[in-house]
Amino acid sequence: MADSNEPKGHKIGLRDIRALGPESEIFDAGPGAVPEFGARRRAGDVVSYFVMFRNEQGTQRRFTIGRHGAPWTPDQARDKAREVLTQAARGGDPEAEKQARRNAATVAELCDVYWADAEAGRLMTRRRMP
Repeated sequence: MADSNEPKGHKIGLRDIRALGPESEIFDAGPGAVPEFGARRRAGDVVSYFVMFRNEQGTQRRFTIGRHGAPWTPDQARDKAREVLTQAARGGDPEAEKQARRNAATVAELCDVYWADAEAGRLMTRRRMP
């Protein structure tokens, strides 16, 4: 009979990633594991690492860490998952911050606005002239 205190499962490793079937996901378990950390494979060959957390409002969020391969190994992704969970525990929302960065204006867009303002005479020189 197995010890009831013995953890079930094990940490995600390279073998688990290679064996992951299409449209499936696995979660970390066992000693030293991050239970909210997992790996997911969609229909193709790409495997992505993710971590689940709850934001301050209690909404469950999924933060995608990155695709398996350079630079993400299971151990590196697990370390990043710990960072994300720490940030979430301190009241942050890493997924919302990632979306805000993604939706921020690009340098090209800022340059277009600058040139439009310059041509319209809305920018002032040091001598306070347009």
